[in-house]
Amino acid sequence: MSSIDMSRHLCVRTVEAGLYKGFNPTVALSAKLAILVLVVSLVGFPTTAATFAETLREMTLLLFASCWVYLLGVPPLYRRPAAGVGWSRPAARRLRMFENDYPLLSTPTLTALILQLGTAGELTADGCTEAFLALLRTAHEPLAVPREAVRERFEGHIRQFEIARLLEPVADGTWRLTQRGRAAASAHPQGLDPTDLVLYPEYAAHIRASARSHAEADPRAASYDAGYYARRQGQPFTANPHMLNTADFLSWENGWMEALDDERP
Repeated sequence: MSSIDMSRHLCVRTVEAGLYKGFNPTVALSAKLAILVLVVSLVGFPTTAATFAETLREMTLLLFASCWVYLLGVPPLYRRPAAGVGWSRPAARRLRMFENDYPLLSTPTLTALILQLGTAGELTADGCTEAFLALLRTAHEPLAVPREAVRERFEGHIRQFEIARLLEPVADGTWRLTQRGRAAASAHPQGLDPTDLVLYPEYAAHIRASARSHAEADPRAASYDAGYYARRQGQPFTANPHMLNTADFLSWENGWMEALDDERP
């Protein structure tokens, strides 16, 4: 079947050249006027423009964020690989970003399992992983991520526990709870997260040292450090105290995001 060139049959005026070539002149003019108003407002009224932009961003996130996340992120997460095809490492990392969809993969659940196994005796990352898989089978829940991704998460939490002096190595790849770790298991049977670990001086010192090392490449080291440490203290991404789109604002965000990446094994 031959295609029909509709432009020969529709009397629609279009722009013949430039950035808006092919658009209706009214649409092109509207876009140009909107850009002009934006530029004038930024130059003449920067504070008001920043406030308006912040309000517009919040409204956009409120109205469209959940839909945007669903369209771009969620469908691939629930699509299991075809037979004979393994999970890719990027796919595993994307899945970790949605741990709220898998409560048994949350940090408190995994750390609670480490504390429980540590109370019973020595533990390994493989032993924690097998115990977690047994927990899934008991709950009749499918494994939503590759087994290796679960093991990596346990390894990361074990490293954090060792820094906080909750665990101590007894052999290559084997740990046991310290006295402090047993106290933590008793006080936090539901598990620990970074906001709990930062209360231990060794872990807090490690976080401060990590923040300083990560900030070396950032010209705004103080705001970067503040953002990094804010995340480790459990503050939300919206706690940024700096004016929108300033260098300090972006540097604080960079520090916060770096701390989030460091939390993922």
